[in-house]
Amino acid sequence: MPDPSPWLTTQRLALRRFTPADFDWLAALYSDADVTRYLGGVKSRSETQTFLDTRILDTTTPIRGSASG
Repeated sequence: MPDPSPWLTTQRLALRRFTPADFDWLAALYSDADVTRYLGGVKSRSETQTFLDTRILDTTTPIRGSASG
């Protein structure tokens, strides 16, 4: 599982990798027509799970300079 700790932080922002625990948040995001208007439309929970698994989690590579890379 990817390290969920932030790898880039500023005073206003902390970036981190997606984890399987982000599914509910991502499913809510992709179920909103206003949010997905220019992303191809809404996705069902099943479509979102497939997207998370195959397009985000499976393609994650280690970050140079991190403990995992």
